[in-house]
Order: sequence, then C-alpha cells, then structure tokens
Amino acid sequence: AIHEVKVRNDSAPPAVADRVSIVTFDAISAYHAPRVVVPLTNDYAAAMEACTRLQALSDIGNSTATEHGLKLARQHLTSQNQGGAGRNYADKV
Repeated sequence: AIHEVKVRNDSAPPAVADRVSIVTFDAISAYHAPRVVVPLTNDYAAAMEACTRLQALSDIGNSTATEHGLKLARQHLTSQNQGGAGRNYADKV
C-alpha cells in the first residue's frame, strides 16, 4: 500500500506529497499498546522498512485492539492547529 502511495506521489514536491504513518494496534496492555511507529512522513522507504520489523500480533494475551489503534491514528492525523501532526486544511484518511 505504501509503495502505491509512493508511485502516485513520485512527481509531487515533498511539501504537497501525500504522507504516510505507521500505527500499531496490537493490544491495550502496556507492552503492546497502540503506538505511532512512524510519524507522518513522505519518506516512504523508511515507512516500508519499519513495517518489516513489526510482529503480526501479540504472542501473549488478547490482541487486535483496532479501536484503540484507530483512535490513536485519528489523533495523530489531526491538524497541527488542533495538536496533531496533520497538515492544516488537508484531507485525512
């Protein structure tokens, strides 16, 4: 998916190119809590590389805290003027 974003943004200047972020949503325990692994960036290679170091899911306890991960991702995407890392006046997915 990140490679597709990279291909679509190859000719865009970094200031306006789409940015990507990696957020985990393994579990809600302290050790496996959702976290921003890669903050919003247009360094697609670094984001893809970070994905290679993630474990698919927890080896202990409950897993797949999707709701908590999505909440963290939404907070991270919030516009900078609202305390997040997203661009002001930009659409977020």
